[in-house]
Amino acid sequence: MNIQPFLLMLALLAGQYVFGRYPSFALILARPIGMVAVATFLIGFLLMAFGAVTLIRKRTTIHPGRTPQKLVTRGLFALTRNPIYLGMLVILTTIPLMATQPRLLIFTLAFFLIMNFYVIPREERIIRAAFGAEFDDYCQRTRRWLGTRSDVTCC
Repeated sequence: MNIQPFLLMLALLAGQYVFGRYPSFALILARPIGMVAVATFLIGFLLMAFGAVTLIRKRTTIHPGRTPQKLVTRGLFALTRNPIYLGMLVILTTIPLMATQPRLLIFTLAFFLIMNFYVIPREERIIRAAFGAEFDDYCQRTRRWLGTRSDVTCC
């Protein structure tokens, strides 16, 4: 089964919206947690946008499941191997914050689990086949989700 991460995020956002109860947008923005939610959304969007722009500038694919032409390890990719997916994960925290309904984080958790245990390992196998030791070295330096460590390994 080929899961498209962006479509998965949209489906889970729709699920959060359907199962949440929301005050008016004006009321959301009037509360401090609403401003935090807006900032969270912007951070997630910027992670996605800058990650995608970096891949496009390096002339490699942004499509999941396709073999990349280049291994990108600089910029946001030096902090996380998956800045676009991290941005999606951050965006999926927005609606639970706006609605002040922590139970909606179950959708965020579902995204994390699907990505971490199915989508990303499949993509890492493709990248490893294309770049071998260079990708393994990158995995040793950079975490899958966020940060750098020397003891991190890829799947």
